[in-house]
This record gives sequence, structure tokens and C-alpha cells, in this order.
Amino acid sequence: MHTNEVHVPDRRRLVRRLIEEGRYCEARSELLIYCHELHARLNQAGGKTQTESLQSEWDEFLAEARTYVLAGRAHVAIRSQELRKLQRFLNVTQSGRTWSLLG
Repeated sequence: MHTNEVHVPDRRRLVRRLIEEGRYCEARSELLIYCHELHARLNQAGGKTQTESLQSEWDEFLAEARTYVLAGRAHVAIRSQELRKLQRFLNVTQSGRTWSLLG
């Protein structure tokens, strides 16, 4: 499926999935498209209720995206810390293709 063919409700799921996969540049591009689509919907909104509904949708989506990004960053930080702990036990210098363990 080409990303330009994604409908507005599906775009939220696409952005969420890209964030979860750590594909932040692609998520940013899709988020910009989502913003333009939401803006177009806002310009077509008939009244105050519909405008408030779109504002609420945007606020909810932005909070959700922020949560996913922060969770992803926390996961990377924890994983990075675990790898640093392993370096005490591994000699990270390579001679050929063989890794040496410290005794």
C-alpha cells in the first residue's frame, strides 16, 4: 500500500506503527501528512461541535504519539545500559572474526 493512499483514520495507526518500529523520519513525514489532512477536515468543519471534536482528536493523537516516542527512547536507553554492562565481560576488540571472553 502506498502511503499517499492511506485514509485519515488509518494514518494514526500507520504513524503509531512507525514510531513503535523506531522509524521516526518516516513517522514524521506521515505525521505532517496527517496534520494537513486534519487541517483540511477542520476547514470543512460545519460548526463548533465538529471543530471541537477535531481538536480533541488531535490532542489525543499528539499525546499518544508522544507517549510512544518516550517509551521507545526509554527502551533504547535500558537496552543500551544492559549492553554496557556486558562489556565488562567481553573483550570488544576483534581479531579476525573471533570474539574473546575475558577470564
